[in-house]
Amino acid sequence: EIEQSLVDAGKKMPAGYSTISGYYENFRALNDGYIILTNGGEKDSATALTGVYDINTKDMIAGPKYKKVQYLQNVKQFIVTAEDNTVGLLNSSGNIIFPVEEYTSISLMDSREKFYLVEKERQYGILSAKNEKRQEIAYCEYDKIGLDDVSNFAMDNITNRYLLFGECIPFYRETSEEGVFKYGLLNKDGEVILDNEYDSLGYESLEKTTNATRARSTLLIPESVGIRGIIVRLGDYYGIYDVDKDL
Repeated sequence: EIEQSLVDAGKKMPAGYSTISGYYENFRALNDGYIILTNGGEKDSATALTGVYDINTKDMIAGPKYKKVQYLQNVKQFIVTAEDNTVGLLNSSGNIIFPVEEYTSISLMDSREKFYLVEKERQYGILSAKNEKRQEIAYCEYDKIGLDDVSNFAMDNITNRYLLFGECIPFYRETSEEGVFKYGLLNKDGEVILDNEYDSLGYESLEKTTNATRARSTLLIPESVGIRGIIVRLGDYYGIYDVDKDL
């Protein structure tokens, strides 16, 4: 079925385009009526440029002028990479939402909110693409946004490491002491609701040899307890941040 879809898509490509770009990454675009293609074959793949072709309108809606195009089916938007490796965001009509020249990386944080994690000069920020308009939620001034690893908190059922309880965004900054970072929380408007003065978020059990001991590690206090809480650590002491306190 997949091979046949590619054959059918190949027949619909405009003249002069010989390859479909990013087969594994962009195959789903075909289901929505888009072909992500390049203007070069194997011999000149190093200089080939990528664009987006609308099967229904038979128009090139973007490019071909990009080094790479990544289709995000959940939001029907495209992350595009320029030849100088800067990145931007296009909507499903090929119109620019985030300028291509400004950021060095973009990744989708949350499809419902259409929040994107962006990187600039090795600092991270958050942009929203709701209503296909660029809105700056948090400036690129954080060393890290989101949690690197939530596997230790398997019992918490964390579905999004960037947005805890669908409300709170973890971040950390390096202190005056090199290599020492402190954690805090932002809300969805980019406001600091918990200052970055904590050594970590969550309680992690030191013993991880069995599922039973791993289950002792926890980050979120479940709503069934009567509070939506996030565990924070400062030195050897732990506390609970009440998510609803600032909402």
